[in-house]
Amino acid sequence: MSIEKINDFRIGIIGYGKMGKMVQQIAFANEITVQSIIPSIEKLSHNLVENCDVLIDFSHASVAPRLIEQALSFQKPVVSGTTGWKPDVPLLTDLALKNKTAFLHATNFSLGFHIYNKLVAQSAEWLNKLGGYDVAGHEIHHNQKVDSPSGSAKTLAETLLKHFPQKKQTLYDTSYSQIDQNELHFSSTRIGSTVGTHTVMFDSFCDTIELTHRARTRDGFALGALKCAQWIKGKVGYFTIDDFIDSMKECCEVVS
Repeated sequence: MSIEKINDFRIGIIGYGKMGKMVQQIAFANEITVQSIIPSIEKLSHNLVENCDVLIDFSHASVAPRLIEQALSFQKPVVSGTTGWKPDVPLLTDLALKNKTAFLHATNFSLGFHIYNKLVAQSAEWLNKLGGYDVAGHEIHHNQKVDSPSGSAKTLAETLLKHFPQKKQTLYDTSYSQIDQNELHFSSTRIGSTVGTHTVMFDSFCDTIELTHRARTRDGFALGALKCAQWIKGKVGYFTIDDFIDSMKECCEVVS
């Protein structure tokens, strides 16, 4: 996976944990200028970000909303991969439109994961129509991850609930008794240094179908965030990574 070379493209990084450092590393490798690093909300200022084209946020759920709102008020586009919080879509849309800038949020910036999510959606739609299948999910992450379930697990659960209408709600905790038929069980494991594994299982009397996405390194998340940052430059409004993926599909259709 490559990043398009854009002359004089400058980013700011909000949050300087594992992912912030990885974004910096991949940016350098692809000749993208890291103009500013903002490690905390106290460090965010207009002067620090004024020369950045796009800000990439991998901070913490406890401060991300305030950081993002402040950054948008500085008329800077923001791409956020911080998990453990739910964006206030009307508020952030209004802020983006008011300041003629853009915001994009994703629980997972692995572009392969989002293609995987579309495969899960298509499979769920077909198997639900076929009938006779139950569905569940499981995710595994490293033991330093601060949120559980992962944001990506929640994304997959939303996909499954949409295409399996008999499932009304998601159970993320351990089931200590018989699970209700209207519950989607999506469990989690935290172990070692696993980057991220997500599996969706469709089970019937006749067979079991498993779809798995396994991230090998964090490089893919950083690459995805940087590609989205390039894409969002110059846009206005609220976006999700699906908007970016759909734009890729449109480009492929034009090329083909």
